Amino acid sequence: MVANPFFGANNGVFGFNSQGEFSTGLAGADFLLGVPATYAQGSGGHIDATATEAYGYVQDQWHVRNNLTLTLGTGYQVDTPIS
Repeated sequence: MVANPFFGANNGVFGFNSQGEFSTGLAGADFLLGVPATYAQGSGGHIDATATEAYGYVQDQWHVRNNLTLTLGTGYQVDTPIS
């Protein structure tokens, strides 16, 4: 189990989706200009949630030639729901 505290959006959350009242029509341009479409701020609430995570990874190297080596790897992750 891993402790995973969540805190409210104390500093605020800005949204840039190119649909605000003063938008340029381009979300990226709105972001660069600092013209958000939405803003939300939380009350500073705290949720102390726990979750379990399992992760596996395998890797292998294959020497095809003296000057060519292939390195391949793959991983799989499972996260349990937060409780």
